[in-house]
Amino acid sequence: MDAREGTREARPAEWFAAAGGLALVAVLGFAGLGAVESLRSSGAAVDVIVETPERFGWAILALYVVAVLDIVVAWGLWRVFRGGQPGGSALAAAFRIAYAAAFVGATAQLDHAVRIATGADDAPVDAVRAAVVDQQVQGFDAAWSGALVLFAAHLVVIGWLLMRRSGAVATVLGVLVAVAGLGYAADSVIRILAPDLGVGVAVFTFVGEVLLIGWLVAGGIRSSRTRGGRLDDLTGPPRPTARATASEGA
Repeated sequence: MDAREGTREARPAEWFAAAGGLALVAVLGFAGLGAVESLRSSGAAVDVIVETPERFGWAILALYVVAVLDIVVAWGLWRVFRGGQPGGSALAAAFRIAYAAAFVGATAQLDHAVRIATGADDAPVDAVRAAVVDQQVQGFDAAWSGALVLFAAHLVVIGWLLMRRSGAVATVLGVLVAVAGLGYAADSVIRILAPDLGVGVAVFTFVGEVLLIGWLVAGGIRSSRTRGGRLDDLTGPPRPTARATASEGA
């Protein structure tokens, strides 16, 4: 492979794929998880599902699409960051893909809960059906909580990659993204050690994720223009690795 291939900047489509994927994940995730939250707050999840089964069918479909988009985001971010830090970008992508796989497993439990609630699995009696549905919903929460550890690790690595880029904006954004990752990690630890505490840290630390979308859009615009444009200062070129510097010297 040409040595320049590992150090070139990402194409505009790759920046926009990452940004668009993140935006769609936020929208679809909000819709899908909003339906799940209604099950948590209800006295009987089976009754809520039976009343509006179509809503939960669409919610589950949205969550499956989110998992697919997570893989697209992992690819896009890998392409964006691999020029400066190929190893770190690959690690971040691996964490997000692993999270997507775990999220599919969690969503499958929710899918099973809806099937049982609507009688698709021929549950014998209402009392048993209600208990199994509640168990499946709780299984989704437990599996997703575990998956968030992988998601947190992904964000921390992305934050580190941003801090490795040139420019104050990328550095500050990197700190905020890393803090967002630590927020998800804290939520997972709290759910494990103090499940009755009911504290959500990530709801206060997610700002870096939102700003990351804007940074990626700016990077896509910058990469579609000639070098030296104003936006180049916002996204910051990757800092050359020791290997790249040695290659140039040779």
